[in-house]
Amino acid sequence: MNILYTMTLQGEVCTSQMIDSAIDDLLALSSNTYDMLLIPLFKFCVKLFPYMIHPSKRTP
Repeated sequence: MNILYTMTLQGEVCTSQMIDSAIDDLLALSSNTYDMLLIPLFKFCVKLFPYMIHPSKRTP
């Protein structure tokens, strides 16, 4: 984990507070990534769903 490496100064030991902080940072970064990927997918599925239920209502 590069975050912990950069947080720990030379001669110091990584503490549990540092680990908790690194985990929070990683989760926040991942959350933004998933939001950017999943929100457009959700919007596409919302548009597609009515056509899956009623195939006869498809427009050319």
